[in-house]
Parts: sequence; C-alpha cells; structure tokens
Amino acid sequence: MKKSLVCGVILQVGLLLAFPGVTESQKESQERFTIKGVVSVSRKPLRSGLVVISQNGQEIDKYVTGDDGKYYIANLSYGIYDISVRKSYKTEMCRCQVNLERNTVMDIKLKSTSSHKIKHNKAIECPVVIS
Repeated sequence: MKKSLVCGVILQVGLLLAFPGVTESQKESQERFTIKGVVSVSRKPLRSGLVVISQNGQEIDKYVTGDDGKYYIANLSYGIYDISVRKSYKTEMCRCQVNLERNTVMDIKLKSTSSHKIKHNKAIECPVVIS
C-alpha cells in the first residue's frame, strides 16, 4: 500500500513539472478587461469628448464619446490606470484613477465644463459612479 501511495505522489509531482499550472499572477496578466460608461456634463451627455486611458504616464488608448456620451475601451490588463476626460484635444476637464480588476462600468458625471478645467496641471478628481 505504501508503494502505490509513493508512486502516486511521484506521478503527481511529475505531472506538475511537465504541465505547470497557471499561477495567479500569470492569470491576472493574461486576462483582458473592458472599461465603459457615460460622460455627462450637467446631466447631459458629453458629445465628442475624448476619454484617454494611461498607465505609468504612457497613453494606452483613447476613445471619442458619441452623441450619447458613451465610451468603451477594451483589451486592458489588470492594473491601475489614469483616466482623463477632455472636451477637446487640449482642454482636460478632469482626471481620475481606477484599479481595473474586472470588466468595469464607470460613469463620469461633471457639473459644468467651466468648473472642471484643469489649470497648471493640478488634477481634479472626476465624480464617478463605478458598477
């Protein structure tokens, strides 16, 4: 009986070495997520707004909102991202951060365009709803 138990353990170890499983960190780095939502200003959709997502100071992707204010960015890996919203390519309205661990819906609700402009590179937190 001991001999069969030892053989079974050796077989399991051999299989693990020959076919290693995926570690949790490998799984996280392989998974891809989406982030989507609606950008609104004074409860109205932000048309042709630019949503830019970056990580560690490097731009990853950007999306121009439609007439309905919706944006959708796909193929993102696990991690912390900075999201900025611009009314035009030059005027940044707000900036926020999200820890992406799953597919995320993030609505960004601004009160007015003039009060959310970033001046002198000072970040303004985006009022967001994450679900």
